[in-house]
Amino acid sequence: MKRVSFDFAALAWICAFAAFFPVAWWLFSHAADSFQLRDALLIMVSAAAVLAVEFRLTPHRPSFGKPSLAFLAAAYAAFFVAPIAVNIWGGLLSAMIAVAGFTCVLVSAGAACFDNSRFVYAVGGGFYAFCGLSVFARFFDFPLRLLAGKTAEWFLSLFNKSALLMLYKGHNPQIGLMVDGTPYLVATECNGFGIIGSSIVLSLVLSFFRKDVSWLRKSAAVLSSALIAFAANALRITCIVSVAPLFAKDKYMLVHEFFGYLFFALALLSVWMLSRKGMVK
Repeated sequence: MKRVSFDFAALAWICAFAAFFPVAWWLFSHAADSFQLRDALLIMVSAAAVLAVEFRLTPHRPSFGKPSLAFLAAAYAAFFVAPIAVNIWGGLLSAMIAVAGFTCVLVSAGAACFDNSRFVYAVGGGFYAFCGLSVFARFFDFPLRLLAGKTAEWFLSLFNKSALLMLYKGHNPQIGLMVDGTPYLVATECNGFGIIGSSIVLSLVLSFFRKDVSWLRKSAAVLSSALIAFAANALRITCIVSVAPLFAKDKYMLVHEFFGYLFFALALLSVWMLSRKGMVK
């Protein structure tokens, strides 16, 4: 009887993976085309691997208990609701329901293979955040560039730099930052989406894995991580436009990449320390 139950659950699980394959294909192809999303996914996987090693969490032969089957049922519900939601609420909400269903499939698999539910739910939450970032990436681009430019303009004013943020209207609006008479383009790479998304995903996985803090503190840690990443990106822009004039023009990209990696690492390190502070094993 147990064998029949296991076979039935395994078949339902495999069918769910097949049903959500288009969603998985879209997500990972989207990540492959965007280095910012690729960074967020890599950070999430790395954080999960570190937690698994540190807390000695190893997978076992799948055992389909109530949590695993409940998430599997939720995945099937999302599969049938998502197409209906397109006509009622629109494509964006339908997309979020679809990726929620795919996340439930993965959480179901994790619950079947790991005994530590906190680990499974934390990684599942981080993955759903990554999915949300993938769906809304193009909507965040311009607002984040504008905010980053305005913040960098303010930072530069603190150092007595002449800075002016400019908007070039048109079919594809662009944002420029004039610093001491030298123009700089606040391009898509400057929106900070990669560093902010990576920090949010990292904080979600680490904070929601913890059992020694309240949900309010977990949420505060995630919000603080987003703010830290935003500030780090604005400081990155400030440093680039301040230091670049000291070098030859052909060295600009070297300066750009150096401060990009520097502040990306500093932001992730800050988020790591904030989210793990006082963590009890």
